[in-house]
Amino acid sequence: MSFLHRGIVVDSITGDPIEGATVTISDVSEDKITNDKGIYEKQIPIGRYTVTASAEYYGTKDTTVYLNRNNPFLRFELPREKEMAATHEIDEKQVEPIDNQERPSQVEANPGNSPVPPGRQDTVEQQPEEGLEEEPQEAIATTSPEDTVLLPVSEYKPNNVVFLIDVSTSMAEEDKLPYLKQSIINMVRHLRSIDKVTIVSYATVSHMVLPTTTADNKAMIEQKVKELEARGSTRANRGLTEAYQKARKVYIEAGNNQVIMASDGKFDELSGSRTKINMKVRWNAFRGINLSVVGFGRDDEGLAFMKGMAQKGNGSTLMIKDKEQARRAILKGIDEHQKYQQ
Repeated sequence: MSFLHRGIVVDSITGDPIEGATVTISDVSEDKITNDKGIYEKQIPIGRYTVTASAEYYGTKDTTVYLNRNNPFLRFELPREKEMAATHEIDEKQVEPIDNQERPSQVEANPGNSPVPPGRQDTVEQQPEEGLEEEPQEAIATTSPEDTVLLPVSEYKPNNVVFLIDVSTSMAEEDKLPYLKQSIINMVRHLRSIDKVTIVSYATVSHMVLPTTTADNKAMIEQKVKELEARGSTRANRGLTEAYQKARKVYIEAGNNQVIMASDGKFDELSGSRTKINMKVRWNAFRGINLSVVGFGRDDEGLAFMKGMAQKGNGSTLMIKDKEQARRAILKGIDEHQKYQQ
């Protein structure tokens, strides 16, 4: 006999709910993700379970308990990890607006070297309760062309690139999503068989467009990019959560592990959610997964926020206004982080 088990995951210091926490229930195949109120729920049989809750920037808590209709609810209070606690104290100041004269497609590399990821742990893949569509089966490469001459293996690190693409309604303009498609396709043509590509889109919900595949599967990657369509609102936090999960799952030691977020910066998140986004970006950069941003349009406030994300994520800021910039922009950003130091 089954019943509805529910629980909540909160910050042990503030008591605030933790959105996006992963809850694993022993003997239950599907993990659950907490919603914006920190709540998760799952229909399970009566029985004894070990339930574990974890979240980015936080430690892990678990409990073994007998769950039934009379005892259906659990509360997890997660402690902050040291780096997260330090980050939380930082005053998230508004990034200075981007002056229109600073908009040419110039790669702005973040100063300093990216931190070395300490003891990375992969997270279990899950389906968030709010809107995340079911992930298709992982793509298998069917072709194996030679490595491209522009990125010789001896000089350039292997890439683990996750494209996080804004497909909200505002990206439908002819100088946004069409230019972005052109830029991604051009970049993929220069990637090698040792490189990995994943594509996640986001609007009202996030969606796995292309599970991780090697870059020699170019025809399928290009087809998936061409099929992208713009519709819905812009919920960047959900998309970022999934993009980082995918990047961690196929992490390449000593490689270029990077999320490339493309958007016009017209996010629907409130200021509190933007603070969470910045914390997420900082934490993953500390773990060795950089964030670069590709900006479109002229929303100065939104593009300034994206620029700040790239700075916190040890990545690059790329601005695209025309076809020529679109042709070369993302490939140039990859090159910035990929080359072996001499």
